[in-house]
Amino acid sequence: MRSQFLGANAAADAGHILEVVCRTRQGFGETNLGHPEAAVAICTIAVERADEVGDPWLQSGALSTRARAHLKADDPHAALPDLQQSLNIAEEMNDARSIALRHRRLGETALHPKIADAQLPAHHLRLPASMFAGIGDDIGHTRTVLHLARALTLSGHAAEALSELAAIEQAVRDYGSVGYLADLRTVLGCPFRFSLAAGLAADLLSAVLSG
Repeated sequence: MRSQFLGANAAADAGHILEVVCRTRQGFGETNLGHPEAAVAICTIAVERADEVGDPWLQSGALSTRARAHLKADDPHAALPDLQQSLNIAEEMNDARSIALRHRRLGETALHPKIADAQLPAHHLRLPASMFAGIGDDIGHTRTVLHLARALTLSGHAAEALSELAAIEQAVRDYGSVGYLADLRTVLGCPFRFSLAAGLAADLLSAVLSG
């Protein structure tokens, strides 16, 4: 953190674009340390500086990092416009991976209890699920589908959620992450409880938990 602070100030004194990089990283670190308000303030400087020098890539990164700080501060409504602006920049740059990541984060944010929009999360999560699969990013695809299943359950499509989860179950096991497997089991429990297709839900849940 200290090095980023010093680097940002030195770059600012020299009028160098690396100020944006250092302040964005500093904001990321402040969020990790549990100081989201400080992170928002630092990232705001980075966003403004990137806009001044006309670097959309750095501006997109600063916006995304500020959104992360807003979420840490439990303010998803403030995070959404930052993520949307970051997505717009990624689309202008035609960066497929960045577009997929921004859509996924918009979908995740829309699932926040303070928003809990029944339609918006699925809208943002279907596209990146397909995009990650298309570029061969199995982990990105899996993470996105986990969130998509939550969104589908929220909007009353539990059977579709179960189908999506069944399709990624082996990928989660192959990756070997205990955290992802726990996420899979947790998300599976939601449509299992609410699905009208109780037989299908029971079969899928049993297969995952016993594997």
